Amino acid sequence: MDSASTPPTARADPPSPTASVAGLWPWLALTALVLVAAMVLRYQLVEPASWAAQCVAQPDDPACRLRATLIRMFTGQRLGWFALAAGVLAWPGRNVLVAGLAIAGGAAGIVLYSVEPAAAGWLLGILARAGHNDKAAIAAGRLRKPSA
Repeated sequence: MDSASTPPTARADPPSPTASVAGLWPWLALTALVLVAAMVLRYQLVEPASWAAQCVAQPDDPACRLRATLIRMFTGQRLGWFALAAGVLAWPGRNVLVAGLAIAGGAAGIVLYSVEPAAAGWLLGILARAGHNDKAAIAAGRLRKPSA
């Protein structure tokens, strides 16, 4: 049989290993937005001594109520523990909403004094989204299924 009569075999390029990473950009953008918002709240509302004095004099002021709520959120690292719990819940089912809460809560908690549990919650949320992106990429043929 000569080479002219055999049809060429189609050879597909191997799927990109970064196919699942591309879907994380919106979540990283969410992280950046929440980090900026948390920094503004921390450095403009929570930490200045002038706000503390104003809120002692006028505790019913809406800005003072927001400040008090923020302080309650990071007292006892509540924000970080919330992010960690959301990350743990997001992991098995790859739930988009719960993973988003873990990512946003984790980013805010990192800035608002709940670093350890918030960082773990953020990471679990990102990993849950990466796992979801892997499943979608495998189904679409952009990523190979890992061999067992």
